[in-house]
Amino acid sequence: MEVLELNVLNTATAEDFKVLEVIGVGQHGMVVSATCTIPGHPNPEKLYAVKLLFTFMHDFTSAIRNAYENEWAVLSKILPHKNVVRYWAQFISLIPLSFVPHLPDYIRSYAAGKDRSGESVRRKGQFVVFDYHPTSLRSWLQDRPVPLPFEPLFSLIQDLLRGIAHLQQYRVAHLDLKLDNVLVSAEGSAVLCDFGCSHQFATPDMIMSYRHGNPVGGNKAHLSPDIITQYNHLKQSKDGQGEIDFSQQEAWAVGVLVHEIAMGRHPFVDYPLGLTSARGVVSYALEDLPPLPDQYPKSFRSIARELLHPDMARRISVKEALKQLQLCFPKSAERREVERLLAQLKAVQLARDLAEQKASQLMAERDKALLEAREARRELKEYSARCKELEQGGGEGGRE
Repeated sequence: MEVLELNVLNTATAEDFKVLEVIGVGQHGMVVSATCTIPGHPNPEKLYAVKLLFTFMHDFTSAIRNAYENEWAVLSKILPHKNVVRYWAQFISLIPLSFVPHLPDYIRSYAAGKDRSGESVRRKGQFVVFDYHPTSLRSWLQDRPVPLPFEPLFSLIQDLLRGIAHLQQYRVAHLDLKLDNVLVSAEGSAVLCDFGCSHQFATPDMIMSYRHGNPVGGNKAHLSPDIITQYNHLKQSKDGQGEIDFSQQEAWAVGVLVHEIAMGRHPFVDYPLGLTSARGVVSYALEDLPPLPDQYPKSFRSIARELLHPDMARRISVKEALKQLQLCFPKSAERREVERLLAQLKAVQLARDLAEQKASQLMAERDKALLEAREARRELKEYSARCKELEQGGGEGGRE
């Protein structure tokens, strides 16, 4: 079924999607939830997140275009994973009239309107299709208590580590981990998204050759002190060139997210400026870390602490943190896995029911068509017989 879905979506244009609602609008693009209306789609009720990039606008620079192209270039090279947003397709297409009412005012007339001569104009846009997930982690947390209870915190952190570990198998670092770039699925799983700043490294050690002017990540609040320090030193060097080691960057970012998810705040006020020396070194002592509440198990607090170790050589890796979580909390991990399998089973059963419903509908339509064809043949036979009778009657009348 997945192969069929992929094949169908690879033939899609923007006209093949029915817009249901706007998820978000930014300066350079809009995301809507939509269903695919192409005949033969295995699950026509499935929701997708369709991103329209405003590539037709004058302020859509090459740097912005490169960030968006980087996103689907990276995601198209890795196998699907439940904690990484699923990329399905991208294409350039005329902006459908069904999209136009949802566009911001300053975009609408430019995307589909009239030129100076009065002729109608419809422009093309870049479209990207992802799996739909109902909310971001930031929005999901708004209605939750602080501190967040351990079970949902454990599940979310485990999901993040699993998604990042999957990316690292392909030498990919996200480099812009934050609450806004994590979605929460209908089943409550954390799903990494927005890979515009991500990078696929040439080797597993995740070392990047740096030249002056190159970006090193999306937001400094979630960049590790070692990355910022290396960056500052290279920026101040004579030739502005060198290497930056990103191997422990994602682990530190998850450590920050532990505090933001659990306590609703970054572990350091005014990071990184508040911890940066005049020479550009970002540093702190392990004892400077704010403690997590005692309501969380000691082993979990210890893992969270090691994720934020200021010395990258002593910082726990994503893979090791995930392993320790599963060893320390096997029941939570097992329960989470059971819930995931039950959710998958429910989705399969729903797909089966829809398929059976569709099959019954098609069989009913087939039976109706056969009945109509049978009735048409009967009427045609009667009509032919009547015509023959009239011809024979006419002939006998003529002979008389």
